[in-house]
Amino acid sequence: MREMNGAGSDYLSMAWVVITILVFLALVFYFMFRLKLITEINKVGFHYSYSPIIRKTKILDFNEMVTWKLKTKQGFKEHYKIGYKKNTFAKQTSFMMGGNEYIEIKTKSDHTYIFSTNNYYGLTSAMKKYCSQKEI
Repeated sequence: MREMNGAGSDYLSMAWVVITILVFLALVFYFMFRLKLITEINKVGFHYSYSPIIRKTKILDFNEMVTWKLKTKQGFKEHYKIGYKKNTFAKQTSFMMGGNEYIEIKTKSDHTYIFSTNNYYGLTSAMKKYCSQKEI
């Protein structure tokens, strides 16, 4: 009788492990396909939101920008940096969603923002239209 009770609790603990793993995987897949980087450029500045992490739209004002430049990913190490990353020590925030091109914006507070893009020409023309004097 004693062995049977022990075996039952092993199955119960194994069931909890399986349920926990399935819930974790469901959350990972939910966030993978739910995360959206939304950017807009107008005469005020560079607007961005990254739902559900950054729900409200934030603005990088053109007056706060020191420089910006468009870059192409180089090398193996750069191609696999995907997602939202914030490095407070290096004062860098990156939103890499895919694509080979990205924009790097430096502000007066010495903070660097990096946004990837699949629409290279649209981003280039919008930034040149509103903020051409700060391009490197």
